[in-house]
Amino acid sequence: MKLFKYSTIIALLVFLSACSVNEDKFPIPLDTVLNTNGAYLTVLNVETAIFDILDLDNAAYVFNGEIFDREGGNLVQNVQFYASYTSIDGARLPETSQPFKTLERGAFSAGENGLPRARIEIQISEVIAALGLTEDDLTLGDRFNIRWVLNLTNGQSFTRGDASPDAEGAFRTPYQANVAVLANLPPDLFVGSYQFEQQAGGVFGWWTFSQVFTTDVSINPDNTATGRLFTAEPYAQNWGGLAPLTVPFNFGVNIEYAGPSDGQGVGLGCGPIGLAIGPASQAAGPDLSDDSSFTLWLGDNVRGDCGAPPVNVRLEATK
Repeated sequence: MKLFKYSTIIALLVFLSACSVNEDKFPIPLDTVLNTNGAYLTVLNVETAIFDILDLDNAAYVFNGEIFDREGGNLVQNVQFYASYTSIDGARLPETSQPFKTLERGAFSAGENGLPRARIEIQISEVIAALGLTEDDLTLGDRFNIRWVLNLTNGQSFTRGDASPDAEGAFRTPYQANVAVLANLPPDLFVGSYQFEQQAGGVFGWWTFSQVFTTDVSINPDNTATGRLFTAEPYAQNWGGLAPLTVPFNFGVNIEYAGPSDGQGVGLGCGPIGLAIGPASQAAGPDLSDDSSFTLWLGDNVRGDCGAPPVNVRLEATK
């Protein structure tokens, strides 16, 4: 559904008025849309959602945006960006008092539907400079909040407080982005043949896989930035012959299982629930400078089959 055709808005308002609209749920109050010319920056898509700690010289949050106002984007004078910071340990820096970046209306050009569009690139270098930080201050898992304001030629401004949660989600007009400092793994990092060794027991003293096994770790096609996966046979030492299981995991702040939240069934169990491996309640962080080894925690029996609680299993992988 497009919010950006004014005729569509008028038709919608007429219909909603007849239905006793809850104006609190509308993106911007109805009288603002009709009389005071509200403005939006729609996030069409996000090209790069993180600040890549492995390539800080080029790290950027990149998205394609489209501006809307009552005059098809012609009332917007500029878009200004502000930033705040929260470190992984909870330390905070307040939002910059002045915008660190300003995009004038001329930076936007007409898109497919005639509304102004632009590819917007927020470099981490300009963000940390505005906040008084340096690259040496950054740690995996730090977060930046990037907030933007649309300023109109009539002196009005619109930002996050002018949109309801419904508008932020349904119409992709959040007026902000939370950008984490993470790693976009190079394709040759944490791939290849690894030996996995159990360092913690599984359910009933069993283990999700054989005591020690060797398998290839490869890039997860569903998450080429931080995702990896490997295939091994569940419970091979105790119950050989089960179908091999592919285990996806991600390198974020921690190295964590990335499959279904309720786990993956292994084809064995005491009843219809079945034994399953999945997320663990423990995790270890990656050393991105050395891919010769890593630690992966998995949850065994995450669905609680056989009357037993889930158990964490620690796998030490060595290249």
